Amino acid sequence: MAFYLASKSPRRRELLKDAGFDFDILLSKTSDSVNEDVLPGESPEDYVARVTREKAKWGRKVAETERDLLLPVLAADTTVALNGKIYGKPADEKEAFEFLKDFSGQTHEVLTAVCLVDKGGKPRETLTKTFVTFRPLTDEE
Repeated sequence: MAFYLASKSPRRRELLKDAGFDFDILLSKTSDSVNEDVLPGESPEDYVARVTREKAKWGRKVAETERDLLLPVLAADTTVALNGKIYGKPADEKEAFEFLKDFSGQTHEVLTAVCLVDKGGKPRETLTKTFVTFRPLTDEE
């Protein structure tokens, strides 16, 4: 095992496994302690970086208290933004429909932040931004 993964995302686990990485997943009863609310005035970039950093720090605490072997902790988070507005996971089909209507004919941003906290507790962070353009969509689509 090369690192701990502080993530609930099945897709993220699958991607790392397919890429040949060796990791152990950190899950705990306290995993919901990371504040994923958007803070007042927080930009999409600042938001996704903060949430990712908090997940990595949470993972470091879990690793230190629940594991015998101390390894680096990797955390990542992805968010979508349009015109500075952050879009979370849609709560239901109606909200998903509204999101897609907002994206129709527009270019939105997909931001992914990654944070690796090494054995000594030092964080290393990066952020990528991808632009995605939707063609105009009809309500039926």
